[in-house]
Amino acid sequence: MNALLAWIASIVSSFLARGCATVRRRSQAQRAALGRFPRRNASTGFKALARLAMHGVLTAVFVGVFTCAAHAVHEQLAGDHAPLQERGEQSDAQLDKSIPLSSVFGSFAQDGMQNAARKNKTLARSINTIFGESSGVGASNVFLVSGDSIEDAVAATLRVFAASTSADDVVKSDDASSSHFWAVAYLGISGSGSPWIVHDIKLDGTAVRIRASKPKIQMGAADVHQYFLWVPLGQLEPATYDIELRDAETERLTLLRQVVVRRNADE
Repeated sequence: MNALLAWIASIVSSFLARGCATVRRRSQAQRAALGRFPRRNASTGFKALARLAMHGVLTAVFVGVFTCAAHAVHEQLAGDHAPLQERGEQSDAQLDKSIPLSSVFGSFAQDGMQNAARKNKTLARSINTIFGESSGVGASNVFLVSGDSIEDAVAATLRVFAASTSADDVVKSDDASSSHFWAVAYLGISGSGSPWIVHDIKLDGTAVRIRASKPKIQMGAADVHQYFLWVPLGQLEPATYDIELRDAETERLTLLRQVVVRRNADE
């Protein structure tokens, strides 16, 4: 805006300078003419003064119009800038969404997070079935499932670990028409206790980022458990989503799977 005003000022200054120079030249010529032909050119001086007055009026109008236009443009830009910035901040907020751990389910206990194994007996049996049917597989995994409830999400997880279902696409629960999605992270296998700590989970645009770490000192245990996370994502727009598992201590990406969410479930 300052650059625009400076440009207008330079144009006005140049216009005035040229006008003044023209008036001076004409005045000099008129004085010379009056000296040679005093009677013939007596009225010429008055005409020159009239032209000079008209020139001043036109210059004032010119400056006024440009000043008003510049002021109007400035007000318009000032009025539009704040809403645009607010809309941009709102878009960023929508793209970068932290998921509360209080809404996340795990197959283990962690403060601030829900323990699916203790929610009800049906979930506890389903989680035990996953362990038994998968022979306690230890490799970590991440994928995307659909379902309206945690029961649906666990049932879809069972299909991956016990029913030879591929995780390259969204794994559907028994309710194939559900439009709600869950990110599933299988952290691995270990003894009792808290071998993993979940730090935070974010939905950043089309990336689901799960940050977890393992304590440096762990108490040994003779038993063996599988450690799962079920993260509710709600409804998702059609796109390719990155499901990421990151080490919270080093920020290193340890696992990544890309899954396509389609507009129609049958696509």
